[in-house]
Amino acid sequence: MSACRCDEPGGRRFVDVDANPPVRYTCWSCFMVALGGDPSLPEAESERDRGALVRRLLRKRRGLDDTAADETTDALLAVGAFVRRFVILPSEASYVALSLFVLHTWAFDAAHATPYIVVESPEKQSGKTRLLEVLQQLCRGAIMSSSITAAALFQSAANGRPTLLIDEADAIFAGSSERSEALRGVLNAGNRPGSPVLRGGKEGAPISYDVFSPKVISGIATGKLPDTIKDRAIVVPIDRKLKSEPVERFIPRRLQEEIDKLRDQLSAWEQRHSEALLDYDLPEPLEKISDRLEEAWEALLGIADLAGENYPEQARAAAVELAGEGDTDATASHALLIALRGVFGDREKMWTSQLVAALNGDDALPFGSWNDGAGIKPVELARLLARYRVKSRGIRIGDKSLKGYRREWLESAWERYGAVLADTPDTSPYPSGIPGFSEPTHNAECDGKKTAANPPGKRDVSDVSAKSGPASPESENGALATPEQEALADRHRDIFEASS
Repeated sequence: MSACRCDEPGGRRFVDVDANPPVRYTCWSCFMVALGGDPSLPEAESERDRGALVRRLLRKRRGLDDTAADETTDALLAVGAFVRRFVILPSEASYVALSLFVLHTWAFDAAHATPYIVVESPEKQSGKTRLLEVLQQLCRGAIMSSSITAAALFQSAANGRPTLLIDEADAIFAGSSERSEALRGVLNAGNRPGSPVLRGGKEGAPISYDVFSPKVISGIATGKLPDTIKDRAIVVPIDRKLKSEPVERFIPRRLQEEIDKLRDQLSAWEQRHSEALLDYDLPEPLEKISDRLEEAWEALLGIADLAGENYPEQARAAAVELAGEGDTDATASHALLIALRGVFGDREKMWTSQLVAALNGDDALPFGSWNDGAGIKPVELARLLARYRVKSRGIRIGDKSLKGYRREWLESAWERYGAVLADTPDTSPYPSGIPGFSEPTHNAECDGKKTAANPPGKRDVSDVSAKSGPASPESENGALATPEQEALADRHRDIFEASS
């Protein structure tokens, strides 16, 4: 039991709301005694964890004990508190996801799908390996490896469904090779049961390996992780910690007694409550994330719903927040598709030269830096949009006809794919969540034909009509647009005037 601090002035106030009148405590240990809790339990660092524990104790004292909810909550709190001691993560959503995932590894036999946890950092020495080391102590049957081969991966996964912790994934997928393709195939099949990997046996007969198992993949965010894997993943970002963010040293041998106690708690939880997860179905679809990612989250949401209290809401909020982390490495086609929503604004048609001018002239978009600063080219625009079966055709604007695109040709792709990438209000053509969408500076130039009269570098933009610039910020029904819409229209008007 920690030393009593009730006589200390100015401490935190804990209130026993059931007492009449309510009693206030400055000492966490005394507060725990009053609620019937364990006085040796350290005070949780986060307000969320403290609140969950206090609500559980109050509910128990009132005779409203729910064993499954209480023990699930206890396990989640214990895992979250342990991780926080050794790893700094940039958001509460990451702690929520990791706590649920750890319990998921223990109740894995009750799951019908599993998410991959992808831990990414922008640079080396950001704590990725330390996080994997912590998870190795908490997850069921954890095996940690870096630069794993495909053969080792499917043999390990098939041997009792351990939790595979794969470090240095950026090195594994650095290039297109037979090894990386084999790993990609194994990982693509490993998030659902009933999708075995076939490999040749010594006697010539193929051997079927069940690679369905929980996996954590860690690496530097190079954009090399295949989309087919990231689509199934919960992306947990991690940054290099500041000197003002101290953590405890992680020395497992000195923590072994504490780790063993926590693992016993998780094992007991699994034995008593994992069966309740067998028939779990998501009550209602999750908004703002893809169907594939929703399927990955379902096993974790089942645990959150079992815990009750605020966990269901927190888990769903974490799913939406962390879904946005995957957009930081969106493919060029996806980024272009979303950017064109803003470029088109309210216009019905635009020439290719106008689109290229707007994309390259907006410093908030990445395309102006392509081709050593020359910007995206019309042929690249056409190639990237061809993925969505959108092709340029002759477009007449005024008395001139050039290759271009109509809004109606893009609307289907925007509807199908834009909402998955970002939550965009209907009133705003620019989504949040795609890198580079911030207030830009304006310096628009447009590539033209390279002729003797227009050599490279001159950038003749005579084929861009000034009359087809951005639409007025006034909406179709005559109402004034929002300040954000006006700013957007002004921004693109500047670009088009500069390119006219």
